[in-house]
Amino acid sequence: MRTSNAGEVGAAPLRRRDAEENHRRLLDAAAVVFARDGLDGSVEEVARTAKLGMGTLYRHFPTKAALVEALANDLYGELLAAGRAALDENDGSGLERLLRAIGAALAAKRGCMARLWVGAVPEAFVAQLDEIWGELLARAKAAGVVREECTLTDLSVVCWALRGVIETGGEIAPAVWQRHLDFVLAGLRPGAAPLSHPALPAKRRLEILASHPARAR
Repeated sequence: MRTSNAGEVGAAPLRRRDAEENHRRLLDAAAVVFARDGLDGSVEEVARTAKLGMGTLYRHFPTKAALVEALANDLYGELLAAGRAALDENDGSGLERLLRAIGAALAAKRGCMARLWVGAVPEAFVAQLDEIWGELLARAKAAGVVREECTLTDLSVVCWALRGVIETGGEIAPAVWQRHLDFVLAGLRPGAAPLSHPALPAKRRLEILASHPARAR
């Protein structure tokens, strides 16, 4: 009797662990399939890539929209984790570290970037990432590695541009965004030529985020 109970107790954590691993495998597979085929990629192909059955896929994601939404939430978490990791840098390099991490994250999901956000970007995510951006920008300026004129809205525009470069390069040039970012970072450093145009006002940035949610970060 005791052996049976112990087995039942031990089985539950194993089932939960298996479910968590399958959930992760499906998300990773979806990122691969959609990066290659765009959102025209089928859920059947996602299951095949994950080496799981359709029943398992549907238990985790009843619809394709649910899978895409989960990918979006996964990206939010990935970006926030990257931002927190960048805060470990105290020499002003955290800003560049986060920009490169964002580029890599977007490139990994390039096939579905245009429709990855199925609704408005969560305000809590924007607020948390903005707080991280603000701290990293202040540190970069204090360390003298970023010009004083740089604003949070400038960083948003950099990220929007990165997304466009990643989408355009596609499978043919998946790493082209890295050189683009090299040029952008060179322009952000002190000593570059004076800027001839003003920064995007913070109010306009919020309007853009609300009207084009897929462009957010």
